[in-house]
Amino acid sequence: VDIGGGTTDIAVLTMNGGTVSGNTAKNAGGILVQTSATMNMKGGKITGNKATSGGAGLRLTGSETYLGNVIISDNVSDGSAGGVYVAREGSICSNVIIDGAQIVNNTAKTSGGGMWVYMNGNVVTMESGKVNGNRAADGGGICAQREVTVTINGGEICGNTTTANGGGYYASIDSTFIMNGGLISGN
Repeated sequence: VDIGGGTTDIAVLTMNGGTVSGNTAKNAGGILVQTSATMNMKGGKITGNKATSGGAGLRLTGSETYLGNVIISDNVSDGSAGGVYVAREGSICSNVIIDGAQIVNNTAKTSGGGMWVYMNGNVVTMESGKVNGNRAADGGGICAQREVTVTINGGEICGNTTTANGGGYYASIDSTFIMNGGLISGN
């Protein structure tokens, strides 16, 4: 499968429980949520998925996404974004709120073990939750690149590992990082 090993072409996705596991695709091993779609996750697990290019657990392109008490864990990407990939689709940016999600123990070969936020106007706000125990070359926890904004109001980014830059958080090329609270430690 090229995109969306578990699900694809969704307009509105609400997930309150259940498991998306053991899927493989080139992009979006677990779930793909794209252009102008809305995703509301208040529970469940996205675990053990694989991508050969990017976004092993969850790939968000041009979407409005709320990540509540969901567990995104043990996903593996041979490229970027082991856990969550956030990008724009054409002129439509992604807006992601992390509010209790656990993004843990994911692996990416290149960028963003836990999460990769990429390109021109995407916004991620972390209110609470965990980005812990993830691994990548750049940005073991979170990697932000090319004019995106990440705001940390609460939660923790801990115990992530990198082989190159930014164990917990890595930003490059005109990205904005705002930290009003929370904890970044032990990376």
